[in-house]
Amino acid sequence: MSENTIRPCPKCGAELGPDAPESLCPKCLMDNAAWSQTLASPDEAQTIPYLGSYTPSSTVPELLPQDTDFGRYRILHLLGRGGMGSVYEAEDLESGRRVALKVLSHKLDSEDARKRFIREGRLAASINHPNSVYVFGTEEIEGTPTISMEIVPGGTLQEKVVREGPMQAPKAVDAILQIVAGLEAAQAIGILHRDVKPSNCFVDELGAAKIGDFGLSITTDTRGDSHLTVRGSLLGTPAFSSPEQLRGDEINARSDMYSVGATLFYLLTGHAPFEEGNMVKLLSRVLEETPVDPRTHQKSIPSGLARIVLRCLAKTPTDRFKSYAELERALQPYSTVAPSPATLALRFAAYFVDTVVIGVASLFLQALAWGSFGEVFNQANFGTAKYYLIALALNVLTALYFGVLEGTRGAAIGKMLLRLRVVRRDGGVAGVPRAFLRASFLLLLLSGPYWLMTGLHPDMMTNQASPWTSMAVGGMSVIMLGVVFCMARRRNGYAGLHGLATGTRVVRAPAPEKRPRLSLGETAPGDPLEGAERIGPYHVIEVMGPSDVGRWVLAYDTRLLRRIWVHAVAPGTPSISIVQRGLNRPGRLRWITGRRSEGENWDAFEAPTGRPLTELLDAERSWNSLRFWLLDLVNEFAASEGEGTTPPVLAFDRVWITEDGRAKLLDFPAPGASPVPEQYDSPAALVAAIGNATIEKLTPPAPLHARAMLTGTPKLETLFSQLHQSVRRPASISRLRRIGITLAVSAFPLLGVAMGVLIITMTQGLQRSQPELMELSSVTHLIQFTESDQEREDLRRFVAHRYSALVTNPDTWKHPGAALVVDPHRQRIAREAVAQYESLTPDEISAAEAAGQAALKIKFGQIPELPPIAPLVLVMTCWITYSAIPSLLMALLFRRGLVMMSFGATVATKEGKPAGRLRVLWRCLLAWSPFTLGAVLAFPLFSLLGPIPTTVIVIGTILVLTIYSNTRRDRTLHDRLAGTWLIPK
Repeated sequence: MSENTIRPCPKCGAELGPDAPESLCPKCLMDNAAWSQTLASPDEAQTIPYLGSYTPSSTVPELLPQDTDFGRYRILHLLGRGGMGSVYEAEDLESGRRVALKVLSHKLDSEDARKRFIREGRLAASINHPNSVYVFGTEEIEGTPTISMEIVPGGTLQEKVVREGPMQAPKAVDAILQIVAGLEAAQAIGILHRDVKPSNCFVDELGAAKIGDFGLSITTDTRGDSHLTVRGSLLGTPAFSSPEQLRGDEINARSDMYSVGATLFYLLTGHAPFEEGNMVKLLSRVLEETPVDPRTHQKSIPSGLARIVLRCLAKTPTDRFKSYAELERALQPYSTVAPSPATLALRFAAYFVDTVVIGVASLFLQALAWGSFGEVFNQANFGTAKYYLIALALNVLTALYFGVLEGTRGAAIGKMLLRLRVVRRDGGVAGVPRAFLRASFLLLLLSGPYWLMTGLHPDMMTNQASPWTSMAVGGMSVIMLGVVFCMARRRNGYAGLHGLATGTRVVRAPAPEKRPRLSLGETAPGDPLEGAERIGPYHVIEVMGPSDVGRWVLAYDTRLLRRIWVHAVAPGTPSISIVQRGLNRPGRLRWITGRRSEGENWDAFEAPTGRPLTELLDAERSWNSLRFWLLDLVNEFAASEGEGTTPPVLAFDRVWITEDGRAKLLDFPAPGASPVPEQYDSPAALVAAIGNATIEKLTPPAPLHARAMLTGTPKLETLFSQLHQSVRRPASISRLRRIGITLAVSAFPLLGVAMGVLIITMTQGLQRSQPELMELSSVTHLIQFTESDQEREDLRRFVAHRYSALVTNPDTWKHPGAALVVDPHRQRIAREAVAQYESLTPDEISAAEAAGQAALKIKFGQIPELPPIAPLVLVMTCWITYSAIPSLLMALLFRRGLVMMSFGATVATKEGKPAGRLRVLWRCLLAWSPFTLGAVLAFPLFSLLGPIPTTVIVIGTILVLTIYSNTRRDRTLHDRLAGTWLIPK
């Protein structure tokens, strides 16, 4: 039967894939329970039967004896067995390097099995990533296909869990994030793994996790790939395979994401999401049942992390995360990455946002409790039992607001917007009880003195006490705020008393940025032509350049279908040292193989795409790229110094930058690199020199902390620590942060405009609906401030005579604006006058009327009819008063204001140095110039076009300029004109 022949399933008629056995389709096989229920070995059955190693007993791979020679390898011991063969630790007798040698089982030796086995090697060899097991080569030994891979000495994550028990949540997340990085690299070149599980996740000597065993992988352009191999065997591990993969549906990266979630479930709990000794029951549960919450196995798992795991395990692919990047962002807060403490400025900004949210919600809840908004402001209700009961309930709800959101999600709304999180001292989620206690303690400290003072003196609530007493009540809150943070120091994370008492702290949520890829700017060379020169088994593509002892060529491995570097050397050139052959770290170039003989002298290395560092020094670059290069170098130096493998020569031309933005340290000048005579006597000196040579050309300029880090002669340990912190901090001020700064600066003007509109609207409404209340406002105002005792008494009699019914009617004070027109103190004056003068003589009435009519002419509190341009004037006035003038003063005095401090931004010149006060002032003037210009043009335009067109033109122009300026890719218009940049502090 030809490979392209379409075969129907004999039971349901569905199309079978070209590599499917002569049997049923996957669905019908599942229905007929046509799987063997025999485990791979008795040991697996006793330890982890639910991991799904359901290989038919007839296909158990044969074992090679220990300490025997197998081709050019010496078999040391068995590492593990899988569905297609066994993996041994072996020594390459020619090179002395130890490798993991995968050998195809003789029981599976068929043409299809050989093709699949070689295909695995090719797919794995096409991935060159620090979190993917590297393949050195593939060959046939004694007629048996083999694949040689880097040996990962730490074993598998499955073995680690079996040996040590479930992993702590942060360490499990760290491992999964690294596995995701490897899968993401595979996906980038169109490869799906299809068999992600703990036993295929390996741990190297540095503790890094790597994904391996691409035996079931497919390229994303493959179609009709069956999920069945030898008769009665299911490809993939059922306990970790997605439902759509088990059904034989078309799959994508979200299928592997299900397996990632199942693997994380296992790392956290020591259990698979579904455990069943019977294959049919297991498949049924995976396809139909919802997995249990992982916290049923481990209570200590954060609830947020449990939700992430369950989302990965969703039955429907579209219910899972959209991409690996989204999954990484969700997992990041639960990793061991140490977050930096949140500054007090950021915390106050977050608290302000929460105060606004709570204030609005509180207003509506009070109106609901009292029956109307007017009753909320009715001073007669203050100090009553119901008032205290409502106040207590609101404080409890406020504590619950913070307790629930910060206890479960780590942040209330304000902290969420500013990427802050409340955590325990050990970094874990605070939990609702602890977060509720934290919020309650803070509320008690801040509002306790107020309630104590107003409880002893209820008049303070209604502004009936002296102004000095009211100021004392307001000042007490400021004093208590100072008391709360009197112990705040950087060493304790700026913790307040409520944080110290409850064992919590506020941190900045880690938001590591992606490593930028290197833009090559030209097409890579093609594959070799037929008849091309050969060096050993490799076909030459092009000559890269000469070396001290030969030449470098880019060649092609026709067996693994990948490019490699070949160093053709002169006869007599010493072989690569055994230590260099064994280097497998991502910061060093891997040696693959080599030959020294009479006719052949060469060494083959991995061929990383990219450029020599010397070619990139003059190119425009960002700090986000440079910091990752420097971090890669210090990581490699830290490892190489510990084992004595640091290259003897340290120079710029010994550094290679790969296409995926990684720096590799070479033991020789980079092929094709311009020679650099200057050498450095220490790794730290080389790293600092690279940084200083590049930092001047960065766009946008580097943050201030980057320059401070590279100043002088730093130590390698210091660079190691500071660069690890740097990659967790913003490399630049993003558009979103610029927009946030603009919105924060606009907060007070917006509030001022809103309050002005509210007051004018309510006051004008009262003038129309209750004109007598406006008259009462004028009279009581004059009573409050007149110095004549006789005039005061005449006015009090006038209030009693004219407004007695108005004052004593409870409905009068239910309107929300009543307290604005007649404040509580003047309300008390009116009530006392009505109570005192219940009856008046004609002479008293006559004198009162005369005094009252004079008072009514003052029209205190009444809003006159406003001109049409008034709304525009109000807006411009608020923005200039609350933003422009304070911004100019802060620019002149401190070079940045509180808003920029809260967002961690500062103003710098092109050279990356802090801008001077005059330049910052000029930048500020440019930023506010649209408002100044709008104010100047408003009146001429008003006379020409009228109020509405003028308002639309002025406000619209300002909004368009603001939006356009803030959405520019790198910096705003006023920064361009002022020659400045916004950069992180």
